[in-house]
Amino acid sequence: MVDGVFSRAFKTGVRPVELGRRMLREMDEHRSVDVHGRRIVPNQFAFFLSPTDVANFAGIHDALITELVESAHDYAAQEGYYFMGPVTVDFVERSDMRTGRFHIVSQMQQDTGVAYEPDYSTDFSTDFPDEFGVDPSAPSAPSAWADSPAAAPVAPLAPSVPDADSPWAPVGRGSRVTPPAPVARPEPHLVLDNGERVTLGAEPAVIGRLAGCAVVVSDLNVSRKHAQVRRQGGVFVVSDLGSTNGTLVNGVRIDGECVLQHGDVISVGATHMRFEAS
Repeated sequence: MVDGVFSRAFKTGVRPVELGRRMLREMDEHRSVDVHGRRIVPNQFAFFLSPTDVANFAGIHDALITELVESAHDYAAQEGYYFMGPVTVDFVERSDMRTGRFHIVSQMQQDTGVAYEPDYSTDFSTDFPDEFGVDPSAPSAPSAWADSPAAAPVAPLAPSVPDADSPWAPVGRGSRVTPPAPVARPEPHLVLDNGERVTLGAEPAVIGRLAGCAVVVSDLNVSRKHAQVRRQGGVFVVSDLGSTNGTLVNGVRIDGECVLQHGDVISVGATHMRFEAS
């Protein structure tokens, strides 16, 4: 979506498609494994940009943030990745960044149920060792996005400690681009293949071929009442209702029921839907 919606509008400076592709590569390069065996990836991203590039994005700031967040969710569902909390993207203005170049940092931040506000007040003096984008002084330079490298090996989970170049390190005072005002969190829901969202409430949401189901699936491999998603205390669980072909979560067939985590993908027959806790 980022490529198709915005890329043709930017002939100079950083293009939105470059930000999207680099963010997805950041997820690949910094993925890890938690104690439950899930592949977890960063869920908070900050792009450092020149004042010129920040000004170029001013008119599409909110829309671009939304597109980047949705791209991260779509890629996580495709790759079977798991986020520890809500995905956030911020643009940070840096006077020492060259126009057409950018730097990205990311971290994993657990969802504590409290709105999280990263601190970008650090006044950095260290040059970034790696910048991405197109250098205006070298128009023939190859694109940083010619091909994506092979995925990095999955490493054990290690404590995440912000380094000196992290925008989340609460030190000093500097400039930042104010992100959009926080909005009320939506109710937990299922996102279907066609983009439709089914809100999950107090009543169980049945998935199946019957017309009365909350999620109606036109697939002969799906039972009339195939599975259901219901609230259980403070979490949601998916359970198979004795279907013939079974119910999968993140590609693994469940035995009875399974507690859902934000970003989990439920599969019945050839139909997939993503659970979003907020």
